[in-house]
Amino acid sequence: MMMSLLLSCGDDQGEIEDRIAQLEQQGQELKNQGDQLAKEGDQLQSDIDNAQDQINQLTDQLDATKLLSFEFLSSDNPLQVVEDTRAEILDDNNVECRVLNIMSSKTLIPRFQFTGKSLTIDGKNVESGKTAVDFSKPVTLTIKGDQKSVSYTVYVHSYTGLPLLWIETAGRADIIKTNWYYNADLKLVEGVRTRAAGDVIEADIRIKGLPPLEYYISKVHTSGQMAKNDYVLNFNERVSLLDEAADTDWELSANRDDKTLIRTQIGLFMGTISQLNFTPKFHFVDLMLNGRYYGNYRLGERLEVSSSRINIGFDGYLLKIDESTTGIYMSYNTLEQPVSIMAPSLMTGDTQYVYIRQFMNAAEEALFSAAFTTANMGWQKYMDIDSFVDWYLINEIAKNYDAVFQHNCYM
Repeated sequence: MMMSLLLSCGDDQGEIEDRIAQLEQQGQELKNQGDQLAKEGDQLQSDIDNAQDQINQLTDQLDATKLLSFEFLSSDNPLQVVEDTRAEILDDNNVECRVLNIMSSKTLIPRFQFTGKSLTIDGKNVESGKTAVDFSKPVTLTIKGDQKSVSYTVYVHSYTGLPLLWIETAGRADIIKTNWYYNADLKLVEGVRTRAAGDVIEADIRIKGLPPLEYYISKVHTSGQMAKNDYVLNFNERVSLLDEAADTDWELSANRDDKTLIRTQIGLFMGTISQLNFTPKFHFVDLMLNGRYYGNYRLGERLEVSSSRINIGFDGYLLKIDESTTGIYMSYNTLEQPVSIMAPSLMTGDTQYVYIRQFMNAAEEALFSAAFTTANMGWQKYMDIDSFVDWYLINEIAKNYDAVFQHNCYM
């Protein structure tokens, strides 16, 4: 009986073990099916994501807003553009266009291609090849689509991109005298990259040539033609040019002796960061004089006594050392060139004239005396060391041969 019971329990245990094995196998099969379903689900989600990306791309293409091209054709602008000019579309939504000739006006008809629903410039609808636009200042070009819009800043430069100065003398008279002012009309058009972008100054002025005036004989014109000379511009009222302090007198420097066109400007820049009380500020411009292009000039502050320039106050003096004299002047033992009194206006024998002469004589004697290094009796009593050292270094670096007290040395 006991043996029968044990055999019966053994059969039941075997069945249980078989059942467990079957359940484990079924569980594994279910897990495999689950993994397969998960993989199929991931693939389905990937297919959905790809489909959405394609939908988004198609939507973007349908709503694309992009400037494809921008140009000025000479056929559209016969009086302004001498050859077709294509603009460069930059990545940062800027459009740069340099028209390779000088224009009296920047009102031009553009041609363009774009993707989108509409294109406006400064908020106004513009039709390619038909609508004239004023590009004297940077303009905003906006393209709109169904869902979005994009904007570009358009810069149109004329020739070099520098401010352009137009001067027309009355009757286009040649400037042949150095002691005579000629009536003239002036227009200064600032470049779109200058601080006062696109500003236009128009005024009646007087213009005078600075000596020596030069002329040349060309193959076309057998009579003497005006060369690239220096000029003084006189306004009827105080005006600010190129963002400098307002005044009535300005100078046009031809820069003839500066082959690089930057040497003088670098020297002046060093003056602005030095201990000197005043350094004139000049800016590069292109000059059109009586309808003829005279090239690159420097337009800037003329050396004169005023509150915004050389401010000598009520008790100061402005002197010039130069081989050519101006007004009242005096000579000294060691200086090879005479010293002119530029300001104030004096007569020989005036108290101030006597003071200047005695001061300069005393400074000269102290400089060449045995005690020239002492503070109380030497040169330090008469000269400001900081400004003199800066002045000396600037002229030495610039290799200014005039600075050996030969020409245009101001104190």
